[in-house]
Amino acid sequence: MTAPATVEEWHGFLRAHSAAHLASRMLRELVADGRIAVSEQQRRTGWLGREPATEDAVQAAEERLGCALPPSFRNFLLVSDGWSESGDELHGLFRLDGVGRFEDLRAELMDAWADLDFFADELAVLRRSLLIADHEDGVYWVLSPDSGDADGGWTACVWDTADGAPAKYRTFGDLVADALA
Repeated sequence: MTAPATVEEWHGFLRAHSAAHLASRMLRELVADGRIAVSEQQRRTGWLGREPATEDAVQAAEERLGCALPPSFRNFLLVSDGWSESGDELHGLFRLDGVGRFEDLRAELMDAWADLDFFADELAVLRRSLLIADHEDGVYWVLSPDSGDADGGWTACVWDTADGAPAKYRTFGDLVADALA
């Protein structure tokens, strides 16, 4: 599966994912069990995403964060400002106003992990990273500027604290394509 990168690619990719996921047995079971809510509007429109972020909102976030967002993630936000809980691997991506530096948003974890040699390398990466999603089971999606991509892409990581080292992807689009494969 080709990783989406442009606004047009994200739009097509997320539309196709929404349609397939809305038709899936897994989602129907989650809805029937009351674990996930799918609105009538989501069913009618076939869209599990959120309203797109505006260019002004993205620029304001870049100013707030003190960095340009990586292109793949930036373009995703221009199609869907985060992603709602839908019981798949893409669930729970923060809205743009919730994205921030990991060390700022999860300072208590950084403090708790600071004395653990096991996490020393990960802490160094997390200090430079943006937190874009986290889950109650200790799984964090982060974007790290530690990438040599000529196009300005950042490394995307899924860090499951129960497993140790993060799984790394070349871009945010690669992470999402793999998560939904």
